[in-house]
Amino acid sequence: AVIARQRLQRIVEAVGELPAPVVEAFRLHKLEGLSHAETAEAMGVSRSSVEKYLMTSLKHILKRVGR
Repeated sequence: AVIARQRLQRIVEAVGELPAPVVEAFRLHKLEGLSHAETAEAMGVSRSSVEKYLMTSLKHILKRVGR
């Protein structure tokens, strides 16, 4: 449980380092469960922008936290 909490803390810190639109896309899609299209609509951006934001967030998290 301690290791899981530490890993979650590193993920939270990594997400906090990202630009605001990337964090918002991550939150809406990964935490709130919206589709890419729903996330794009909620943010007022294109679906391709949402996909780019999500890839940016995931690459950053993997680089900072590992698998």
